[in-house]
Amino acid sequence: QTSPSSRPTATPTPIPFEPLLDYRSSSRQLKLTVQNIPDSFVQNSQNRLDYEILYTTSSGQQGIAGQIPATGVLPPSVSRDFYLGTCSENGVCTPQLGIGSSFVLNLTTIMDGSSHPQTKTFDF
Repeated sequence: QTSPSSRPTATPTPIPFEPLLDYRSSSRQLKLTVQNIPDSFVQNSQNRLDYEILYTTSSGQQGIAGQIPATGVLPPSVSRDFYLGTCSENGVCTPQLGIGSSFVLNLTTIMDGSSHPQTKTFDF
């Protein structure tokens, strides 16, 4: 006989994905990597990863947002590279100035119709 307090609760299983950010200030390169993605993630083409990366520069708050569809993932991980600046059609790039050392990542995993948000702050 188990007591009511020892019964398992109906809490959703957390998504075990591990998001990481790597920032190289000298080149203004930011890399988002999501690890521990199970093979089952790519079996449903409706699954996706939605991301938003927030950071500050000398001109205020900036953000990068997008999504990675299941079809763009090769388990167990996926990466995306970002340049923190603007580039013209002729290949001339201008970096953003005064980029802070803290980045906030909002990652939402959409898997089998369920949404699993997580937020992490990365300090460099």
